[in-house]
Amino acid sequence: MKQPKHSNDPVCTRCNKLLEEADTDLAYWVFVIRSQFLDAHISCTWRGEADQNLYFKEGKSQLKWPHSKHNTLNEKGEPCARAIDLFKLEDGKAKFPIGFYLAINHFLEDNNAPIQWGGDWKKFKDYPHFELKS
Repeated sequence: MKQPKHSNDPVCTRCNKLLEEADTDLAYWVFVIRSQFLDAHISCTWRGEADQNLYFKEGKSQLKWPHSKHNTLNEKGEPCARAIDLFKLEDGKAKFPIGFYLAINHFLEDNNAPIQWGGDWKKFKDYPHFELKS
């Protein structure tokens, strides 16, 4: 089945579909983010073992399966990601400007969100990455 495209409409069907595999607290904060940044979209929520290990091998992640918050499962063994990767949808294309992520992070900090931004990490800057704090 073909996945819907991302849309800067108030409701993005593709983002909502990806949020089905996210922790409910994280999904709440994504809705809050999207209420202020309609051009913010999800590129990744939950990752399976093959994808996570590929990201590790390619240097896109510092963690192998199952140690990333993208790999979290709930008590039923179902995907329940505690991390998301975002991008900016501009003219129908995915963009990854650091200023965009800084603005989102400042917004989350101003609202006391329990979210940690990968751009704040000292060793491995992962600007698109946002995760629930432990």
